[in-house]
Amino acid sequence: MEIVGVVSDVRKHGYSKDPQPVIYWCGLPGYYPGPTFLASATGDPMRLAESVRQKIRAIEPNRAVFGVTRLSDYLESSLTPRRFQVLLLTSFAVTALLLAAIGLYGVTSFLVSQRTREIGLRVALGAQPVQIFAQVFRQGAWMTGLGILAGLLAAAALSKWIASLLFGVPPVDPVTFAAVPALLAAIAALAIWSPAHRATRVDPIEALRQE
Repeated sequence: MEIVGVVSDVRKHGYSKDPQPVIYWCGLPGYYPGPTFLASATGDPMRLAESVRQKIRAIEPNRAVFGVTRLSDYLESSLTPRRFQVLLLTSFAVTALLLAAIGLYGVTSFLVSQRTREIGLRVALGAQPVQIFAQVFRQGAWMTGLGILAGLLAAAALSKWIASLLFGVPPVDPVTFAAVPALLAAIAALAIWSPAHRATRVDPIEALRQE
């Protein structure tokens, strides 16, 4: 057979899979296989649909012209299943983030309530509010840091399972692995701030009267 041209890589089976070797040839004359035409246009390409249809019918009157669509729309439809999966995973991630923030707030508040007498005693002995705030905030930050570290290790170990959902992004993406912990740390800081601030307002007399 005579080679008439070489085309660039084609992701025939979707964006998530690497291009495979493909050979194009004219198998049978007539109406099989059904050809696909690409037309380049300026402006709205759909305005050329009827003109293209008439030109093809002028050459082959019995040829059915169907499936006329924009290339961008065709590519968009091929990504719909992946986008749904990514949207689903994103909703789970946002829910997990909210639960983590609520849990961290609850644990820190509980620890502050459990240590009310201790905090009151420290204040009575001369501890400054900034010292109380730093102590409570440091305890919450330690919990957050350990959680983020464990999450990063688990994400790196499990990244290969989501590789099929990614296109143009490596499973272990440095930007993602830096931005997500920063976001978690910022949300955790907001969750810890309120209990830590409340600890600085403990009245030592009222705290000691609880016993």
